[in-house]
Amino acid sequence: MTRCLLIEDSDTMRAVVRKILEDLNIAVAEETDIEKAVEICASDDAPDLVFLDWDLPELGGPQFIRSLRKAGEFRPRVVLCALENNQEQFKIARAAGVAAHILKPLDRQIVAETIAKLGVRAAA
Repeated sequence: MTRCLLIEDSDTMRAVVRKILEDLNIAVAEETDIEKAVEICASDDAPDLVFLDWDLPELGGPQFIRSLRKAGEFRPRVVLCALENNQEQFKIARAAGVAAHILKPLDRQIVAETIAKLGVRAAA
């Protein structure tokens, strides 16, 4: 089963994204602490995907990606979730190593299409 780490500070958004991912037969773990998230992603038991909120209170999305790269060789595919359709923001995210981006609010179709483009198998 595909595994995803959901890094999001909003309880409501975490609940919505978790439900969508679980409906797609993806196992979801949640984390709000960036340092712990980096440790999880750099471990031998790293997730296949990370859904990452751009505007985290402690550390922003690009900083998380840079920290993840420094932590080890394994890099899960990271999907950036943002509120604003800011092309400059997405350019920075791509340069930092983000595989894809989607705008909030998320829906099942957009999430399913995004992870399919990344080559992640999910239930229909």
